[in-house]
Amino acid sequence: MVYKIGLTGAIGSGKSTAARIFAKLGATVLDADVLAKEALEDPDVQTDLKVRFPAAFENGALSHKALADIVFSDRSRLAKLTELTHPVVRRKFKEIVSSMKEGVLVYDVPLLFEAGLEGDFDLTVVISTPDEIRHDRLKKRGLTEEDIKRREGLQLKPAEKENRADVVLTNAGAPEDLENAILKILESSRRALK
Repeated sequence: MVYKIGLTGAIGSGKSTAARIFAKLGATVLDADVLAKEALEDPDVQTDLKVRFPAAFENGALSHKALADIVFSDRSRLAKLTELTHPVVRRKFKEIVSSMKEGVLVYDVPLLFEAGLEGDFDLTVVISTPDEIRHDRLKKRGLTEEDIKRREGLQLKPAEKENRADVVLTNAGAPEDLENAILKILESSRRALK
């Protein structure tokens, strides 16, 4: 049996850090963004992208940056992109889960609740981080205040994610605090498999 954990949080909350900790402690970790990027290379998806997002192509090749600029400025365009990629991502996710015999699988998915995926998981975990810390992290990654507001506007508010999650982990203290909290989740998840 596979125990499935859906991991999410607001942009800059530390989902990737939490995912690395889950992996370090022995969980299988999948990143929805990686699966989505792979889906963008699917020939059928590419054909549709050329029709719906021609400005995202430079010299016949898809520019991920140009595509991001297009979809993160318009909720309806993001919805169209999701409509194209989601079936491919979901199929790949199910294939990976089916290939596992047992263990804990953590799926790092930024839009878990927005996409209505919570029913796919045994446990949903939200990483919670104060806005000022998140925004500082994002600015260090090169995002402007405008970029941050635009991307946050496409996601549920952090408080809404926290209200809908089974577990909320605060990521505002020492790294070992987050690791200890994740270890407790993994121990509980492994007990559920027995």
